Amino acid sequence: MSMKTISLSNILVLVAGLICAPNVAEADEVDLPAPSQGEFRLEADIFSMFLEDGTPYEEIVLRFPTSQLKFYRQASGNYLAEYRPELIVRDTNGEIVRQLGGGISRFELRTEMDTQDPLRTFTDMVQIQLPPGTYEGELRIEDTHSGAVGRQVLAIHVPAREEGRLAVSDIYLAERVDPAAGERLEIFRKGGRIIVPDPIRTFSTSVAFYATVRNLARRTHTVHFQVIDRDDQVVLDDRRSYPGYRNVAHLVEGFSLRDLLPGTYRMRVRVKAGEDERTIERAFLVDGPTPLVSDRFDEATVESMARVLTELTGQKYADTFLGLEDDRRAAYLHNHLLARNPLLHNILIGPTTGRARHEVTPELLGSLALNGALRKRVDPVYAERLPEYDPEMVAEAGRIVDLLADDSNPVISLAEALYYYHAGDVPRGQVIARRVEKAHATLPEVAHALGIGELGRGEWKKAARHFRHVLTLSPERTDQQIYVELARFLDGGTDGESAIDVIRKSVVHDNSNPWLYYLVGRTMEFKEKNRLDEAEGAYKRQITVHPQHGRARFDLARVFFKRESHEAAISLWRELMDARPEFREECALQLLDAYQKTRHTAGAQQVIVELLRSVDEETRNLLEDIRLVASPDEANAYAATPEEGKGDFVRSFWQKRDPTPATPGNERLVEHYRRVLYAMRSFSQGQKPWDRRGDIYIRYGEPAHASSRGNMRFETDQDVVNVKERLWQSLPKEAQQEIISRATRLRTSYRDVRIGNETGSDVDIGDFESIDFELDPLRGFFGTSSMNDDFNYYYGIQTTQADKGFKMDNLRGRPTYPVDGNSRWEYWIYPYVNGGIEVQFVSLSSKAPYDYPELPGGRELTTHNRGFWIERRPETVVSKAIINHPDVYDSPVETLDFHVDTADFNGTNEKTRLEVYYGVPLNDIVTSGRSEGALERGIALFDSTWTPIYRKVVPLPFRVDADTEMEKGTLVIDELALNIPPGQYWLGVQIDDREQGIQGAYTQELIVESYRKAGLNLSDIEMAGRVTDSDNPLKGGFDVLPLPSRTYRPRQPVTIYYEVYGLEKDEFGQTSYRMDYKIRPQRGKVSAVRVLRALGRLLGMEEKSVFSTSYERTGEEETEFNFLEIDMGKSGKGRFELEVSITDQNNGDTALKKAVFHVRD
Repeated sequence: MSMKTISLSNILVLVAGLICAPNVAEADEVDLPAPSQGEFRLEADIFSMFLEDGTPYEEIVLRFPTSQLKFYRQASGNYLAEYRPELIVRDTNGEIVRQLGGGISRFELRTEMDTQDPLRTFTDMVQIQLPPGTYEGELRIEDTHSGAVGRQVLAIHVPAREEGRLAVSDIYLAERVDPAAGERLEIFRKGGRIIVPDPIRTFSTSVAFYATVRNLARRTHTVHFQVIDRDDQVVLDDRRSYPGYRNVAHLVEGFSLRDLLPGTYRMRVRVKAGEDERTIERAFLVDGPTPLVSDRFDEATVESMARVLTELTGQKYADTFLGLEDDRRAAYLHNHLLARNPLLHNILIGPTTGRARHEVTPELLGSLALNGALRKRVDPVYAERLPEYDPEMVAEAGRIVDLLADDSNPVISLAEALYYYHAGDVPRGQVIARRVEKAHATLPEVAHALGIGELGRGEWKKAARHFRHVLTLSPERTDQQIYVELARFLDGGTDGESAIDVIRKSVVHDNSNPWLYYLVGRTMEFKEKNRLDEAEGAYKRQITVHPQHGRARFDLARVFFKRESHEAAISLWRELMDARPEFREECALQLLDAYQKTRHTAGAQQVIVELLRSVDEETRNLLEDIRLVASPDEANAYAATPEEGKGDFVRSFWQKRDPTPATPGNERLVEHYRRVLYAMRSFSQGQKPWDRRGDIYIRYGEPAHASSRGNMRFETDQDVVNVKERLWQSLPKEAQQEIISRATRLRTSYRDVRIGNETGSDVDIGDFESIDFELDPLRGFFGTSSMNDDFNYYYGIQTTQADKGFKMDNLRGRPTYPVDGNSRWEYWIYPYVNGGIEVQFVSLSSKAPYDYPELPGGRELTTHNRGFWIERRPETVVSKAIINHPDVYDSPVETLDFHVDTADFNGTNEKTRLEVYYGVPLNDIVTSGRSEGALERGIALFDSTWTPIYRKVVPLPFRVDADTEMEKGTLVIDELALNIPPGQYWLGVQIDDREQGIQGAYTQELIVESYRKAGLNLSDIEMAGRVTDSDNPLKGGFDVLPLPSRTYRPRQPVTIYYEVYGLEKDEFGQTSYRMDYKIRPQRGKVSAVRVLRALGRLLGMEEKSVFSTSYERTGEEETEFNFLEIDMGKSGKGRFELEVSITDQNNGDTALKKAVFHVRD
């Protein structure tokens, strides 16, 4: 087998880091690397990994403190050290199979202080390939200046790999992931991430690791992560199920070690795909001080805990527990419940053993009903998303609490109080806590429990006093200071500090708190919107202390995007999408939006491909259903298309809507998938896959204005205001009165609040009404007014408190369709759909779907207006709109307007030469400080079925001298010629100015003529800026500058170029033809027009309402090249049609073409 090696001397990397001395290995720690031997201390580890192409290899990592080396100062002032690395690999017979290194490696440090820094380390690695089997590796390092030598022996096991079968690399335990460092760490890049290994596998606050899974073959698969203690107890358990969308998975994970006791553990990763299953393990060490066993963990308590184990997991575990020494008992009990029932561990096991203290958790905040306070102080979405305990876990904890209810141990008794707090029964918890207080008033745990009870009652100041009292009783309980600050935060800030200041400084009291940094981040992002830098820092710290906090990663990406760190945001969402199945659709939505805004359509389409592979068939059909945005004619045509042709129909459907036809990506299709996913997530409550709002959203996207009963918003955008006023003013007075009377119905209700989006700006309030009445059922029909004393009837309504400020000429924030005030309603306005429409929706309750409102009924006024409301029903408005505007797409890129024109001429090899002309307004691309640059010019040509036959994007450079005065209408002009068969085509052209972030694109149908047919033929008329003589044979020795805008300034010559084909020769070999030109005004007039230049002999000229002139020309070729240059004289501004008619005077054949041009300033 061939071997691949990487020289040690070529991959040395300097890394600064803290080296923690490992504990002495026990007999059951054999999987940990053995310590080195010799006076030169080094650390090494080995991993079985895969290259990107799937080739397996062994990676040996070494690290040593640089302060061990002897440095010499150089003439440059730097300090030089030299060492000699060597690796020898032997098989089971002791034969050397690989020997690497032996040469001298050098590196420099800048200062003497650097050479003595005890925290500075040197990290290196070597990759080798070996056949499957067992080997022994001997790694040797010699300091060539001092002669000090270090040696470490490594056991190497190279696993056998079955071709095509599921394969998993070793667990690559990491010191850091994606550190902020230079390029020299690139040797540690794996799966797109930089993973810096920790060869001694010793961690304190969190552990990170990497593993590669190969040959998934796009099968659905599960990955099961576990951490196992020395007693084979699972202390961390995380199982994830993934759809079948990939062949290779790069697992980059991390776990908090906050609750793990010091000692040796095993990381286990089990992967299953179909019938294939692989399991890998890796030992690691948790470093840190071991908490003392509580003095209340006495024999009686031990007996109580044995009863707990018997109840939960059986007598076997209770017997094992009882057979251990006290210290081991506490650790065994701690680990036994840590993953099985975190709630029971929090309220009972940790406090009882002394291995952990009771902690306030986000679940407890929800159980204490603090959602309202957190909605006010943090943001509504944070409050709505507070996690809940698994009901089975709560029930199990309750069963154990009941089992120990009469225990004399006060901490065990307090567990009952804490249980009721966590279960949401604050009064009962307080009763128990106060009962324990009577006998144990000086116990810190009692004050802590009392403080939690006051939090549940909203008594923030009392809660803070209790938590401070814990600190008085037990000053080392610094965790209580966090709860003091939490109470003060919920109180809005106290002692002259704002709530923001209070929560910001709270984290200093526990820098590894597993949830507090996230709360700070949300507060800084949404409550203090200008503190995104602090939000970013808080989210990053949250991820550091709790790597599994997926929501913190998601929100950090959002903050990155807000701060315009787009690539960082996309990278983080992409990583989260692959790592956490529960975030998959949510990340996909964000990625599709982000890729569009950053114009990375290829990335968006890759997300779509993966989604289509991973979703179920029903979802895939919804995503691909063009009827959701098709016009009625398109939907009917699709239905009539045979099954074998539907694929081509769909392709052409989306190609027609592609805003950037010259590039392979289709932004409109990407936006469609995004909208469908958004509708499935946001409008599916009560109805699958979405309610009526989803239908409208998929067609027309985000409305320009949205208002709802729970979040009423006044119209402010002028385009929206114009639509609202038009709709309102078009209503008869009776219709206006009915809208107002229904909107202001009085009611009493129980309210059900639902948060509809990430920022909490979409808040719905649902009502279950106990009373629903109006003061006068006919109040909206005829009513008297106190402002009129003639006792005549006036159209109007009776005024109630609810009507204040609500007039018939002021319907801001409310729908222009009669909707009862007790209904949950929304309305959306689209100013650019069918002249501007408003679409209304209603829902019967917070759990019911939204639909169009029913036709109003039950009132005399309604009967009067019935015919009008039938016409204005939302479904009628939408149906009419779909005919003219089946769908809407607004590009996130600012539009660049440019000009495009085409002309076709006779080509070569029986084909036609299609010329495409571009004209970009110079004023739009030459900005302050920018006089030159390059645009991107794109072209795409599709056949009649929208199959692409040509696509190309090339640079279009431009440069303007500093002293050039640019006139309005000055263009950057470019031209492209294609030799193609005659026929029907679709042409797409686009211009990108990436520096300014603007873009323009056009699509048009083309009929490309054939000029090979017998008889006289006339090419298209090319509108030109000028025609000059040249040696260019393509156009008969003329150089033609096209004018794609077809727009001329007054007094600017109007120039055309065209070609004549198939002229017949007489008996002398001569051709003779007549050219008749006519200019007709379509807008404006012709006056004093004269010919400046033309080919041929002038026959005559006439000007009335139409300018006419004729020329005659003779020659010897069947093809002639012609131009005409005219002065429009006093014609002035306008739109004109120019007609060219050719008559072959040898046979009488004629040909005619027309072109339109403009004259304007």
